[in-house]
Amino acid sequence: MPRRQLIYEEDCRLCAASAQWIAARAGGDLEAVPFGDPQVPPELDADRSRAHLVEEGHVLHGGAAMTGALRAAGYGWIAKMFDLPGVAVVRDTGYAAFSRFHRRRRHED
Repeated sequence: MPRRQLIYEEDCRLCAASAQWIAARAGGDLEAVPFGDPQVPPELDADRSRAHLVEEGHVLHGGAAMTGALRAAGYGWIAKMFDLPGVAVVRDTGYAAFSRFHRRRRHED
C-alpha cells in the first residue's frame, strides 16, 4: 500500500499526466488520486485550487506538494533545488499563477 497520496485535478491534462508520471516512478510508494475519489479527505477535496501530497498524516500543498512528490519518486536532487529559500518562492509563485490560469480557463470552457 502506498505511503503517500498525490491528490490532483484530473480535468487538467498537465496535472493528470504529471501525477501519473510521478506515481509510475515512485515504485508503489506514491499513489496518484484524483479529486472526487472516495479516498480523498473532504477538507482536501474542497480545496481543488492546488495539488496535495498526503504523507503519514502530514499534508503539503501546491508547489511544496509537487516537490515532495518528486522526492518520493527518487528525484530528491531536484526537490532540494526547488526547496531552496529563493527558489521556493519562485516555485510557489509559478504554481499559483498556473493554478489561477487553469481555473480561469476551465470556467471559460
